[in-house]
Amino acid sequence: TEKALETAHIKAGEIISLMQTASIGSPSIFTSAVNRDWFETLLIRAQYKLHAAEYHYENVRDHEKRILDEATQKAEQLRADSNKIGRARQTFTAHVPPIAHELDSFLAVTRAAIDHLANCMGRHIQGMMNVTSVSKLLDMYLKNPGTPFGTHLHKWETWINYLRDYRDQHVHYRVLYGKHGY
Repeated sequence: TEKALETAHIKAGEIISLMQTASIGSPSIFTSAVNRDWFETLLIRAQYKLHAAEYHYENVRDHEKRILDEATQKAEQLRADSNKIGRARQTFTAHVPPIAHELDSFLAVTRAAIDHLANCMGRHIQGMMNVTSVSKLLDMYLKNPGTPFGTHLHKWETWINYLRDYRDQHVHYRVLYGKHGY
């Protein structure tokens, strides 16, 4: 995940740099400077969504580390105490709703970033100017595989569907059990 986020940051930066030098008018995809500026704004907003996903990912890792450190500390204390009394058994339970909240936020901003990119692509496909979801682009691709950006949609279709279904299950239908322990 860290490598994927790093690669996405690099690619987004490269695209924005290319856009700043892109020509305007035929044969460019940018019909005007305003069109190019709007497209750049959409990409920057998608990049902000990526930053948000990274933020939530790091928070989950921090919560997990705190839980592991607390469990390790309690186990070491038990080990020290058991040397004095013979045998002991301990159960450790941690309350983890913050992890559930961060996972929920991570999935939401990841999906939002993908939908933002779909909006960027849709602006360059006739009849798809106001696309707000990648699902509509995927549906269009399934009806006409030769559609613009079709090779990219095909390449990422399985992953996009998996992410969408995982997010929908987590956000709409399931509740993460808020305890962790041993």
